[in-house]
Amino acid sequence: MKKDTLRQQMKRTRSRLPPELRQLRSGAILRSVTQSSMWSKATVIGLYASFRNEVDTWPLMDQVLMDGKQLALPKVVAPNHPLAFYEVSKPAGLWTLKAGAFGIMEPDDSCAKLPADNIDVLFIPALALSPDGHRLGWGGGYYDRTLATMPNTQTFACVFDCQLVSRVPTESHDIALNGWFTESGSHRP
Repeated sequence: MKKDTLRQQMKRTRSRLPPELRQLRSGAILRSVTQSSMWSKATVIGLYASFRNEVDTWPLMDQVLMDGKQLALPKVVAPNHPLAFYEVSKPAGLWTLKAGAFGIMEPDDSCAKLPADNIDVLFIPALALSPDGHRLGWGGGYYDRTLATMPNTQTFACVFDCQLVSRVPTESHDIALNGWFTESGSHRP
């Protein structure tokens, strides 16, 4: 199956999850993530602000701050370039975020840039994942370019079980993840 075909199929699959079920499963994923040894050891955690019908990462972003860890979120700085990461906080209960590229919430101008190699664990969005840890993203290549610059960072995805597939088409520049979390627990290739 080609990437574009699988991408369309997985968008439909994920969109069929009712909002209540998506929230329930997102909560199970959050518990699995925060109870992992990877979480307890990390001091700087890279996440992304979920949108559309992705696993809800907003409570996970809150948990990073409640646990006294640094929260890094990506920003698109230019087409065909790696993402840049910035420390995000929530002073007075308001996120230091603004709408950015593709309508995704990104760090605003008050956020300090962080060197990408400071990030201990990076969570990456995915439309589909295969048992060998390869992910299917949205097709822009931003995360693959970024991961190529972060060889020592542990990489994970948060996806629903319905997003797991037997095989994701790969190309030479695609980088497999170290693991992923679903509502049924944590997984590694």
